[in-house]
Amino acid sequence: MLYEAQGYDYSGYWQVGVSQVDNVTEKELEEDNKTTPQNIKVVLVPTYMSEEELATTGIVPSATVEAEYGEKVIEGKQATLAHHTERYKNNPAPCNTPNIPILADDSTIVISHLDLDTLGGIAALIGRKKDDSEFWKAAEFIDLNGPHNLFQLDEKTREKYVAYQAYQANHRTPRFTEITDVTDVVLDYLEIIDKVIDGDKSLIEEGKIWDEQTKGAIEECLVFENDNVRVFSSPNGVFCSASYYSEKLGKVIPCTVTFNGKFKSVTVAMADGGKQISAKELVQRLWGNEAGGHSGIAGSPRGKEMTEEDLKKAAEMAIELISRENRMYTVNEIVEGINPKQGELAGAEKETVKIAAPVIDENKKGETQAD
Repeated sequence: MLYEAQGYDYSGYWQVGVSQVDNVTEKELEEDNKTTPQNIKVVLVPTYMSEEELATTGIVPSATVEAEYGEKVIEGKQATLAHHTERYKNNPAPCNTPNIPILADDSTIVISHLDLDTLGGIAALIGRKKDDSEFWKAAEFIDLNGPHNLFQLDEKTREKYVAYQAYQANHRTPRFTEITDVTDVVLDYLEIIDKVIDGDKSLIEEGKIWDEQTKGAIEECLVFENDNVRVFSSPNGVFCSASYYSEKLGKVIPCTVTFNGKFKSVTVAMADGGKQISAKELVQRLWGNEAGGHSGIAGSPRGKEMTEEDLKKAAEMAIELISRENRMYTVNEIVEGINPKQGELAGAEKETVKIAAPVIDENKKGETQAD
């Protein structure tokens, strides 16, 4: 296996004033884990709300999992499982965080979105996380480094990961724009995760078929490419961000910029994981601190609708940054050369991105392959 566990600080995800992980003994965890809590509620909050604002809706989070909105975080009374923002960046991903004691009956968990990482954290908090260390380590690795690194997983783990992604892609929930109780949805997804980890043959085979179909659908969404960026407009939500390799140019392209027409969002991803240019810094430069993610992949603010004009602006900024001198840049290092009103590099030759209409297969219209 090529990927390795990250060297994280595991002590930071507890709220101030709450027992630290190293103060929880194995015996206490074992006792905790004997009982699955009852009447647990999982609530998806699509945009940031303060503690006071949440209280007016009757929500008091016992714990939160990836309730991160740019640099803002909704924190839980007992646990805050987060790893995107500056304060929590040294934490492991929620799905691979060790020693998470189970919540009490009638607890409320707040989340911002539903992905495998979030689901793994929820599963641990309610005492029903299926044991498969390689699967959860892989989920964390891909969350941080992008699906284009799937080749680094061993075959069995890769098949399980793809099988779950296929199921979630084909059974997507609508985009949540209001506070929503998603408890039943979460429990349904957790049942599928259990089956995938157990190696359910039907789900594994469906995953293989979906994977092949998705590769073709991705290229249909390509609207522009050059040596610096591949730009995708995905009307049905096909996940294109990991598609760095260009068949036409015969090489890996440094960046992808994708407009998700289903969710009206824009995602920027870097093939090198953001070592040269931080995707997070780029999107925050364009749309403020409520945009966020990781250095390697980041997106527009949750709950704010983007357009193809926003896609064009993001692509043009990516091209300009990448085409500078071949050295390690961050957005902050060259911010003085950017016109804040126009988002353009002063004195730089500007390449206009002409967005062509994506090819849409009428037979596939309305399908969603991935987020």
